[in-house]
Amino acid sequence: MKQDTFIPELSLDRNSTEPLARQIVTGIETALKRQRPASGVRILPERQLAELFDIARPTVHRAYEELTERGLLQTAEGKRGIFVADDLRRKLCPPFPVIGVIIPCRFSEFTQQETQFRLDVISGIIDRASELEHSVMMLQLPGFDASAEEVQNWIGHHAARLEGLIHLGARSIRDDRPLKTILTQNRIPQIFFAGHCNSPAVSEIYCDPAPAIRNLADCLLEQGHRNALLIGHYRPQEEMFQELQYEDITRTHSAFRIFNDAGLTVLPEDHLVGWRTPENLKELLRAALDRPQPPTVIFTRRDVTAFTVIRLLKELGCKVPEEVSVVGCDGLSDGAESDPPLTTLRIPLHQMARLCVDELLRHGSKRTIRLEASLLMRGSTR
Repeated sequence: MKQDTFIPELSLDRNSTEPLARQIVTGIETALKRQRPASGVRILPERQLAELFDIARPTVHRAYEELTERGLLQTAEGKRGIFVADDLRRKLCPPFPVIGVIIPCRFSEFTQQETQFRLDVISGIIDRASELEHSVMMLQLPGFDASAEEVQNWIGHHAARLEGLIHLGARSIRDDRPLKTILTQNRIPQIFFAGHCNSPAVSEIYCDPAPAIRNLADCLLEQGHRNALLIGHYRPQEEMFQELQYEDITRTHSAFRIFNDAGLTVLPEDHLVGWRTPENLKELLRAALDRPQPPTVIFTRRDVTAFTVIRLLKELGCKVPEEVSVVGCDGLSDGAESDPPLTTLRIPLHQMARLCVDELLRHGSKRTIRLEASLLMRGSTR
């Protein structure tokens, strides 16, 4: 085959409800964007493409015909064959290539809770994308009750317009068929932020807290601590949306194992202590403090939980850190201004968000990127 022939990289799903001709159109449009052939290069002839993918030639003909009508392919006077159109990039792409970000709710709702955490992530994505002359688009998934055809149309609509998708979390703990379908498609590069994804089509980036927790355990023992209370997520991981597994939910499990290995006492029933409301958490803390051997340090899976714990301990008449030390996990800048300043495990959120963009634009196979948390000792422990 001559080197000046454009051979589109296609992935066809014969079990899909989407017609093959439509898949070919979307696939070639995506290949034109990713492979970036020069204008005027001849595309693989219909017959050869049909043989290459074992499909009927009329199916390929319909796809080529539509792409020609849309101006992405063209014929040339006096030449046989079909060619990549002139001025392809302007026709194919918006002014800036776009990276899609899927958030679990409306953006206005997304930024109302855990505001600093989420803005750190979004700002990291936007900063890196703009440096690479890409724009960022917040996307909403098809509805929970969307048909298979509607989901495929959503994928087809975005496949040729996006450089990739960044997933910032599931929108529900219940079964989410549209999201499952999107996670298994391989026409758009995807990455899951801050956890693990079961789909072989989705890369993942997460921060391992274990090294920092080991350092924390050593520091706590040096300070004379022996009894620890761990406050985690109120809902076990097995009850969550299984395709996406969040790293932060497992932090207390890691702390339980590491604390026990280091010689800190954590009662088995404590390492899964969870809470739904501040009132519920206050009662949990009251019960823990009333024990014959109360905890001298409380570890929480999130900084925002640690801030709440400090406030509630003060309401219960307990001094932090004189009577109980408190440790968070995230490394939010608010922790440096809290009273007392919060000891925490710093998760490099901004760096992770930037790496998400770099990984998407690599256009490679699934990869797992692991970073490590670091320990920030401040005034909430002694």
